[in-house]
Amino acid sequence: MRLTLKIWRQDDAKAAGGLESHEVDEVDPGMTVLDVLDKVNAGLRGRGAREIAFSQQCRKGSCGLCALVINGDPHGPTPGKAACQVQMRAFDNGSTLVIEPWRAGPFPPVRDLIVDRGALGRVLEAGRVPSTAASAAAASAGFCIECGACVAACKNASASLFVGAKLAEHASRPEPRRRVLSMVARMDAEGFGSCSDDGACEAACPKGVSVGAIAALNRAFLSAALLGPEP
Repeated sequence: MRLTLKIWRQDDAKAAGGLESHEVDEVDPGMTVLDVLDKVNAGLRGRGAREIAFSQQCRKGSCGLCALVINGDPHGPTPGKAACQVQMRAFDNGSTLVIEPWRAGPFPPVRDLIVDRGALGRVLEAGRVPSTAASAAAASAGFCIECGACVAACKNASASLFVGAKLAEHASRPEPRRRVLSMVARMDAEGFGSCSDDGACEAACPKGVSVGAIAALNRAFLSAALLGPEP
């Protein structure tokens, strides 16, 4: 396959960014998006040019670090797959792939395709909820891998699906009312918006977390607001 990649390049958080075009030949249909980025970087290294910065770790759809927008879709066009799992067979020969970082106010740019998603961790910390992004359970359908695709997909940059999912995963932990109040307060303080109620978050989630998690969050928050935190 031959592909054209238009990749977002940005030296740092304060620099002006833009799309940089790369023609890539001999792309195997079984290669993933990250494999193709590796191929581009190999060419850049050979020319002594700066490589494209992007986040990755497990490459199995469990860690949530491969936070890429591909042709306008968080994680790309393959439902139920993280960007690291999206194979080139999902595109036609000669296709153009526009690869960008998450676009959301609470996720400030760092470099190229990397954004700072620390706000999600701070929301978890507000509820003293341990991260499960790298656990075996998180790799299963319905478990949030903390990638932030829901935020990137929402026109209001809402983290409601994320918070609802994490509360559901830790529902058996003590002080649930205190937890939901603290996490929602931190979510608001970090600049996440309100739920847009259009289902874009569910569609973008690589693990299929349902918008039902948002409904459960709203019910839990209303109950906690009425009863107050646990003594």
